[in-house]
Amino acid sequence: MEKDAIWGDVCRNLDTEDYLGDDYCILHNPNPKKDPKEFTDIIEARLKSNHCYYQAVVFPVPFETNHVDFKLPLNFFHAVFYSYIDILDGQITNIYLDYATFHGSVRFYHLNFSQSATFTFSHFKNNASFMGSWFERSDFNHAVFDHKAEFNSWAKFRDDVNFSNVKFQGEVDFNSCTFEKAVRFENSEFSDAHVTSFKRSEFQSDVIFDGAAINCYFDFEGDSSRRVFVKNASMSMRNTRVNKPEHLTFHTVDLRPNWFVNVDSRKFVFTDVKWINIDWWREKGFWNNFRNLVHSTLLGLRRFSTGKGEEANENIAEELKSLENRGFDLQRKRLLAIACRQLAVNAEDNNQYDDASKFRFMAMETRRLDHGGWRRVLNLYWIYKWTSGYGESWRRAALVLFGVWFLFGIFYWQLGSFNSEHLFDLPQSLGYSSLVMLLQKPEPRPASNFTFTLYILETIFAPLQVALLALAIRRKFMR
Repeated sequence: MEKDAIWGDVCRNLDTEDYLGDDYCILHNPNPKKDPKEFTDIIEARLKSNHCYYQAVVFPVPFETNHVDFKLPLNFFHAVFYSYIDILDGQITNIYLDYATFHGSVRFYHLNFSQSATFTFSHFKNNASFMGSWFERSDFNHAVFDHKAEFNSWAKFRDDVNFSNVKFQGEVDFNSCTFEKAVRFENSEFSDAHVTSFKRSEFQSDVIFDGAAINCYFDFEGDSSRRVFVKNASMSMRNTRVNKPEHLTFHTVDLRPNWFVNVDSRKFVFTDVKWINIDWWREKGFWNNFRNLVHSTLLGLRRFSTGKGEEANENIAEELKSLENRGFDLQRKRLLAIACRQLAVNAEDNNQYDDASKFRFMAMETRRLDHGGWRRVLNLYWIYKWTSGYGESWRRAALVLFGVWFLFGIFYWQLGSFNSEHLFDLPQSLGYSSLVMLLQKPEPRPASNFTFTLYILETIFAPLQVALLALAIRRKFMR
């Protein structure tokens, strides 16, 4: 800070006195025992005259206002408050408390910060409460909260808010707080032995915890009417360090898989969570997906391999688009697949087998889409998908098994040649196909190389499909 600017704006017309070998005006005298009456009289007079500048002022007495509106900007840059602050039920157009130090408690109750409020590099050495206050642009970058920090009771941030590089050393309460725009907690630190709570909070845009260190109980909890993350919200936890992942809980909230890319989610606690974009098969419907398979096949593998015929993968495309918007340029599919696998492990460990199945399917499908061109269909991923939904869909496995049985029955009926004078009709051909499928070596034996080839192919593919059906059923009813 420039002393000349402070002298002109703050110390004007004030006498100086010596303290520890230096001359100070009464406002900047660092002695906490300086004359409280003289100091208070000067501050009150300046507030009444709409004085704006209080840089580096040392407040030895409480600072209190109630139902007072400040239309001009208040500059408390580098100010020191030895006692408490109570600013209640008013409007502050602009306030700058950067590098300020608060030794006493701070209460900004039910205030409307109508333009900007900045607290960068400020240090709250006692409890700090912003209960019920509304903010426009606000910045807490590099602030330190030694004790409890409260932004609750329907506090609201109507513009972007920055909590990056903040050290929360005590309890943090964001309960019922609303964030209408982006909120950043990048590289912030939440200390252990305390709780950070977002109960019934609401995020309407981006919430970013990239690089944050979470060492405490961390709770996102909604209810039926307020599920924390609204439709257009997005969360990023890239490289977030969670010391005790079992203390990070999500209860009655809506989440998306891509939010957990580049963070290990296997031990997080998910309760009554609605996962967006994972219910591929059920959202699209069984017959819609089967029709998509037939349609894609009839149009040729070329269209299918380019992805233009894969309407059913809109959920994955949406997740990948979200990652792209957050700056993931390379290996988005691989990272999403890893995140889905970790979420699948979490779901299975907590007996959420239906969700685990969907996450495994999404991980496998994302890996398949990572192949380009013809390799997207000419590989085992594609076969595994359409024969059993990657071992997750017993309906699909049963349908394909039925198709194998019926198709080979038709072949035996129309094209088969056997060591028998009696010709097979359709029911007999289907019965013959059933016995071949069950490896029973039925009679009569094939009489031509073509029929023998059909026989061998069915003895290979039918048992494999039975095994895939058994795997899908086991995963469905695994307990």
